[in-house]
This record gives sequence, C-alpha cells and structure tokens, in this order.
Amino acid sequence: MALSPAVRVGILVFLFFVALISVYFFLKGYAFFSNRYNVIVTFDNALGIMQGAEVRMAGVPIGQVASVSLDSHQRARLLLDINSKYCIPVGSQFAIQSGVLITQQSIEVIPNRRERQCLPSGAHVIGQKPVLIEDLFPRAEVILDNLAAISKDLRGLIGNQELQKSIVQSAKNVQEATEKLNRTLALVQGTVLRSQDRVDAIVSNLKAASLNVRSMTADLESLVSEPRLHEDIRETVASARRSAETLEQTIASIDRSAASVEKLVTNPEFQENIRATVADARAAAQEAKEAVGRVNRIFGGGEGRHGVALPTRGLSMDLLYVPSDDRIRAELTTAIPLPDDRFLTLGLFDVGVSNKVILQAGQPFGSRTDFRYGLYASRLGVGLDHGFSSKMFGRLDLYDTENLKLNMRAGYRVNKDSSVLLGVDDLFGDNKATVGVQLAK
Repeated sequence: MALSPAVRVGILVFLFFVALISVYFFLKGYAFFSNRYNVIVTFDNALGIMQGAEVRMAGVPIGQVASVSLDSHQRARLLLDINSKYCIPVGSQFAIQSGVLITQQSIEVIPNRRERQCLPSGAHVIGQKPVLIEDLFPRAEVILDNLAAISKDLRGLIGNQELQKSIVQSAKNVQEATEKLNRTLALVQGTVLRSQDRVDAIVSNLKAASLNVRSMTADLESLVSEPRLHEDIRETVASARRSAETLEQTIASIDRSAASVEKLVTNPEFQENIRATVADARAAAQEAKEAVGRVNRIFGGGEGRHGVALPTRGLSMDLLYVPSDDRIRAELTTAIPLPDDRFLTLGLFDVGVSNKVILQAGQPFGSRTDFRYGLYASRLGVGLDHGFSSKMFGRLDLYDTENLKLNMRAGYRVNKDSSVLLGVDDLFGDNKATVGVQLAK
C-alpha cells in the first residue's frame, strides 16, 4: 500500500526530531550505551579547578571533571566522569595538581596497587588536602629567626680574642703530645718487626690447630651415621690428641712472645717516652681545663644559667683509616654546654699532620638531632649529628666554601667508651671510604 504524501512528511519530521534529540544528548555527554562511570570526590578547596579538567592516573588521562559544585557543608564537590576501561582501585588517593609551574589544572589519582577491587560507579571519596602557600609562611619565619640567631652567635665566637688564644695554645700542646706519641709508636713498631718470626710461628700453629679442629668436627659428624662406632671413636681421639699437641706448641710460642713484650716494657728508652707522653697529656688536659674556665668566664662569669660551672660533654677521638690514601686520620673533639641547651664544639682535624681547627657552635634540632655551624677543618661549614637508636648514630659535615666537601660517617656503639665507625670522605667528589673506631671519655 502506497503512503500518502502527508504520512511521508510526518515520518520525516518525526525522524528529524529524533535525530535532533540524539545530537543534543550526544553534545551534552550522554550516550545510550554508556561506556563510562562516575566517581564523586570532595575537597576542602578546589583551587579553582573547572569543569572539563582532565583526570589522570599515573600520568595517563582516564576521564574528566563533569561538574564542580558545593555540598551542604560548603566543601567542593567534583563529579568525575571516568572511562570504564580504567579501574580505579579501592583506597586510591585523589589530589588536585595546581601551581605556578603547572599550566593546566587536573585531578591526579594515586592508585592503591595493593588492592584489586575497583571503585563502583557513584562511589564517594575524600580528596587529599591541598598544600597552600600561606601554610608555609610561619615555617619560613621560624627558619629565618634561627638563621639570624646562628649568625649572631657565630660572629661573637669568631671575634673573641681570649678564646682564640686559648685554642691556639691548646693546639700547640696537642701537637707536642702527638709528636711524643709518634716516637713511642715507632719504637713499638720496631720491636714488633724484630719479633715478626715469632708472630709468623704463632699464626702457623693457629692455622694447624684450626685444621685439626675441622678434622675432629668431621669425625664427630660421621660418628652419628657410621655403624662402626668403635673405629670412629679411635680416630676422633687421635685427632683430638693431634690438636692438643698443636695447642701446646701455640702456647709455647705465646710464652716466648710474652717474654719479648716484657723486655720491651723494661726498656729504659720506652719507659722514658711513656713518661714524656703522659706528661704532655697532663699538660694538654690542664690547658683544656683552663680553656674551659675562660669560656665559663666569657659566658656568664664562670657559671651557667643556674649558677653551676659549665662542664664539658666529653672528649672523643676518632681514628679513621683511609684505604685510598693508606693512612690513618685522627680527629679530637670536645663539646662545652652553653645556656639554652646550646653547646660549643672544640677540636682538631687530622691530629699530628695538618692539625686544622674545629670550632663550631651548636644547638638541638629535635629530640635526637644536633645542628652545628662554624669552622670545621679550619674552613667555614655546618654539621648534623643524629642518633638513630641507643647504639646507632650518624654524622654529616659540609665545609670549605671554595671547594665544597661533604663527609658522612655512621657508627655503632660497642660500649660506653668505644664505637665502630664507617663512612665516606668527600662524598660526590673523591668518595674516599673510611673505617675506624671512636674512643670516648
């Protein structure tokens, strides 16, 4: 049956309106067969993000912001339109990417890669609180105040003539004591070299004893599984007898070495060097005591804030072996407490060789960290000391403004008087590894 012209015109008009409505919904972002889902994110501050901004996960665009509005608590409510082929794991974080160097604002999704379950359509999550530049102003003011106080203290310490004279005199005494100690060590080294044959014999005997003990251990292991029990016992007894004979030889060698050491101790030259070294050490200690007295007088007439004399924090000597230079570097330091929990570090860098000055003011920077500034190895520098635990501690020293160097050191406290050290000198430069010990008093 043929359609009349009026019917045909009506069908065309109907199809035109259907197409027009379809185009309208398409332009609005709707689809009859949707391949997207929505996630609602609430932020305390949207930072001016607009509708149409991209949503990224791991830097890959996965959707866009469909709408921006306020909820009933005056917080920013963002409706995110996400492509359904991308799964946002439950527990993921949502953050607004905005700043001076960011030309296009976006929503960054930090995925929770330990979760496999995806957020369902219509899920409601709380976004991360954005960092505002206004929040950083109070911290910057505190840092500037600390730097001003540090600069004032440093100028006062460097300009004190009496303190400088005390440090120079103490350095001279330490140098003289070091020279005496070097002569004594040379005498000891010569004695050890003359006894090298006995030492080699002891080492040889210990190696033989070790081999026999290993043999005896193997015999004991085979004893458990071998049916011939009596035969194994006889072999084990024979091995034990050989080990005993070797140990007797070792003891005899140790006795001979002890006799050599006894001769060294009774040597008049050795005793004279020991007495001279002890006398120099006493003189250095007296000079250090007088220097501490002068510092007490400078900072409050010889008394602290509460009317008591300022004690030192202790004396420590770091002995570091530098394999790349095949030498031992010594560092001697002591710390003097000052008012308001501050302190003054005095010492010598590379004792007995270059004898460079260490003079740094310090203050606590938290419960486990001390910050130091001043002269390190006779160069301007700063330092940081941190205690990781009751046994582990670390130290950083950045110095020499002309040729910047960074020394890093970590230590493990064996007991209250000694620690084992491991570190690197001139990190990111020559990278010289160091290993040594710390002796504290």
